[in-house]
Amino acid sequence: MVYDKEYYEKNREKIKQQQAEWNKKHRDTINKTRAKWRKGKGKEKNRLSKQKSDNKYYAKMKDEPIFQQKRIDYMKKYNAEHKQQQKKSQQKHRAKPEVKKRNAEYNKKYHEENPEKALASNKRRLKKLGEYHNLKWYQLDKQLRGWAQIIHKDNKETCQVCGLPSQEAHHIIHKNKYPELIFNRNNGIALCIRCHNQVHGKRLAEPIT
Repeated sequence: MVYDKEYYEKNREKIKQQQAEWNKKHRDTINKTRAKWRKGKGKEKNRLSKQKSDNKYYAKMKDEPIFQQKRIDYMKKYNAEHKQQQKKSQQKHRAKPEVKKRNAEYNKKYHEENPEKALASNKRRLKKLGEYHNLKWYQLDKQLRGWAQIIHKDNKETCQVCGLPSQEAHHIIHKNKYPELIFNRNNGIALCIRCHNQVHGKRLAEPIT
């Protein structure tokens, strides 16, 4: 029923009472309809509205120094709180064969195109390991070459996986995790290049020759 303005003014109290009675009688239906709307279209509408307002606010404030500093502080706090979770997630992602293969190809290409940076990176790694044994990086490199010769001799210059001539001396327990075992004679095994790459998760799809 449609009410005009004069009728509504004369019967305002009566109309409010009728509305209250109707709402009370159909309260369950109203609540179900509201809940359904909030979960469905209403929720989606609110989400889109909030996203639109957030995008407008970000576009307006993204170049402000205060906003940028707040963003940096928030990311530092978030990373500190979720450090272990992020570390596990990254390790799980990097353990995938396709990711290992892609990373190995990228690293190989990067080292070929940037030999100076590759050498500097190798020096930093050897310097870090050398500090444990009180050696310079070049001294450590020389001793590692001598250790590799001993491992090849102990394994009769043969890959211990496939039987081909050995070309790499592999640390069974990784030297970065346990630097105290870096020169241990029992911590080495002779491998060919293909088997050594597979041990490190590189070129897993490389055919056997």
